[in-house]
Amino acid sequence: MQELCPSASPEPVAIAAPSGGARVRRAEHNPFVPQAKTVRLATPGRMGVLDFVRGLLLVLITVNHFPGPHTAFTYERLGFFTWAEGFVFLAGLTGGLFWGRGLARSGPVEFRNRVWGRAWEIYVWHMATLAVVVLLGIVIRAATAGSAHQPYGEWFSHNLAPFSERPAISWTLAGALVLLPSLLDVLPMYCLFLLAAPFAFIACHAGRWRTVLAISAAVWVASHMGLGAALTGWMPSEWRAGFHVFDPFAWQLLFVVGLIVGHLAARRELPAWVLSPWTTVMAALIVLGCMYLRLPWEAMGMHAAWAPPFEWVDRRLLPPGRILSFLAFVLVFAAIYRARPQWFTWEPLECLGRNSLPAFSAHIVYLYCFTYWVGLGFQTEPHATKVSAWTSVGLMALGVICLFAVARAYERYMAAGKASASPARAGEVARSAESRQRYTTAVN
Repeated sequence: MQELCPSASPEPVAIAAPSGGARVRRAEHNPFVPQAKTVRLATPGRMGVLDFVRGLLLVLITVNHFPGPHTAFTYERLGFFTWAEGFVFLAGLTGGLFWGRGLARSGPVEFRNRVWGRAWEIYVWHMATLAVVVLLGIVIRAATAGSAHQPYGEWFSHNLAPFSERPAISWTLAGALVLLPSLLDVLPMYCLFLLAAPFAFIACHAGRWRTVLAISAAVWVASHMGLGAALTGWMPSEWRAGFHVFDPFAWQLLFVVGLIVGHLAARRELPAWVLSPWTTVMAALIVLGCMYLRLPWEAMGMHAAWAPPFEWVDRRLLPPGRILSFLAFVLVFAAIYRARPQWFTWEPLECLGRNSLPAFSAHIVYLYCFTYWVGLGFQTEPHATKVSAWTSVGLMALGVICLFAVARAYERYMAAGKASASPARAGEVARSAESRQRYTTAVN
């Protein structure tokens, strides 16, 4: 299935509590599974809670992409972070939890090629999504050329005009993941992370996770010193729309932290203080403090007593305050899940999580259609809209319904394709897979 985060292992796994006493400085159990003797994965090779969370994050991201009265209560109200941080962290966490077995079974070369194959798959989805939104924009622009009403406002000129004015260079830069229109910068960031992920995970698997973390932290510091600006400063401003939202040199730290946490959790090697009740209490206090600061004071006709400086919580560069707020929330979430795992099971969300890549691409196309026809001017007037607030909320609800529909349809399509394969073809595929595993380094 096509999930946005790295794929889990294809084999069924039973996660059991460790036998014997726990080592002094190690956690006694995996913080991402409930406290039970054995937890059977809901779907072979998958953890249902990861799919559930991935699907929930996609819904929340879609909700926050639409303006309206709901954003006063849904955007960054649990702390100084958005749901995008959760997606990036979950991508690294999923890889850390499940890649170890694949690396041990297939060796580093084939493991690297499999991860790169996943990066290529995401790249293809990104380019296909970009082609669809560019085509829609050009068609709508041509259809409204003589009209006094331009439904897309400034959006087209800021994001897609280069593709109609300078198509050759624009598509070349887009193919190189340099030209990133708004909302189309997330999948390229994942591609870059997955290109480097095999080397980081192999080092973690060899016990050098501290070195990996140190290198990642150094790149994060370099991003705060202007690394991203130095590499993209030569571009015209209309080519750098995506770089204004996420700096991949900063956001890679969150992916790497997730990768390391997942790797250590899978091997039962997390430091004991991570699961300590005192750590959970401190994390809960941080979350409550951040929630208080992020209350919608303006919507309630009040003014916050204090607000942190912007540079402390800038989303683009992920400063320490933002990372602390998010990781504290992760610890609280893990504690709640281990105590009440039944709260985090709902098959429609799990289906959405299993097929989040096509659903995410569909949500981008839907947002661009909304932008073209409604005239949402994110670039010049954030959250400004030419329709009523409740019309925008209704379109947002329709977009969420479309997410579930696309995920369900894609899953059925993939299941039908597998079911239609002949026994002879199935045998050929099995023999080919065995041959690749033993004699080649082909990708999955």
